Amino acid sequence: MASLGSVSGLQLELPGLKSVIDRIDREVLSTALDSKVVASEEEAIVRDALPSDFGLSNEVWSVDLSGGTANSFNNLYTPSASDRKVVGIFGVALLESTRISDIIRFQLGDNLVIDEVTLQDIDTYNEGVKVKLLKEPIIYDKGETIKIRDYINTAGTAQVMLLARVCEARGVSVVHGGDAPGPYFLGTVPGYAYTPAELASIRSFADSILVKKAVEQKIAPLAGDVVVRDVKPSDLGLSTEQWSVDLSTGTANSYNTLYNPSATDQKVFAFYGAAVAESTRISELLKFKIGDTKTKDIISLAHADSQVIGDRAKIVVFKNLIVYNKNEEIKIEDYINAAGTAQVVLLGRVAEFRGTSEIRGKE
Repeated sequence: MASLGSVSGLQLELPGLKSVIDRIDREVLSTALDSKVVASEEEAIVRDALPSDFGLSNEVWSVDLSGGTANSFNNLYTPSASDRKVVGIFGVALLESTRISDIIRFQLGDNLVIDEVTLQDIDTYNEGVKVKLLKEPIIYDKGETIKIRDYINTAGTAQVMLLARVCEARGVSVVHGGDAPGPYFLGTVPGYAYTPAELASIRSFADSILVKKAVEQKIAPLAGDVVVRDVKPSDLGLSTEQWSVDLSTGTANSYNTLYNPSATDQKVFAFYGAAVAESTRISELLKFKIGDTKTKDIISLAHADSQVIGDRAKIVVFKNLIVYNKNEEIKIEDYINAAGTAQVVLLGRVAEFRGTSEIRGKE
């Protein structure tokens, strides 16, 4: 028996989504190994799917269906087949303020319908998240033709984010992870999947990593000489302690420099999440780079729009800590959908020597 269809995001317990993502990560990695997309686990990268993975020219989950046919299925995402990646889809998030999308249909090419997800019940949500999870994830192997169609109730702009993971080889991927052998499981988990206690545990883990690195890299002589504190805007090169950057002259549908402080030999950093403070979100993706040489990870912020007003924070949590060693140039770029003021709060920790830190703790 095939148990298909979807599960409402409201029915998902907090730890459930993390388990779903962990499961899909294992499946796309296993498929990629079997299909020789990656030669070994050590060279594997598993990351969040981007709009460009599904054939869009911009990294924005938005498709113009103003010329589409109402009360009918219309092509939404039809990327060319690729022999360099495996894609696993586990759900959809609705970003439309007024819903025009009724049903999302997942096909293999033109003839085989794999599954459908209905979106009409999202209109009844008054809390939680505007997310539907597939009861069975859909794996598209290398060379298979992805075709995703949208049954719309009226012509307009469809804004349907696919919750999906991509496995590819490190040499092919747009992200590289760290310096150690893989596999690397990168990208994000929506913040609503975490309890406050779990977030506190992530911060504590980040602190332990930073203390060790601060001593190893001779920022401080002993662990007891290390101060670990929250990252502030001034740590990332801003002149005020406001998470606000004027990108009114920035380039829409492109990456723009957001934070690019001078490299320092007195600090090490670990980032574990981001919060969107923009009332109308212009920030789509964050690219974490070491200068212009290597991309550590790309973080999607679109989940912020899938969260209904309530007690759910508009944050994303990184699957892997993004760590910067001393003397590494932090360069964080923001892919914006329109010029304006970017307000992206980075959730991170910084370690430095107690003797030079302006915060020294109580002796």
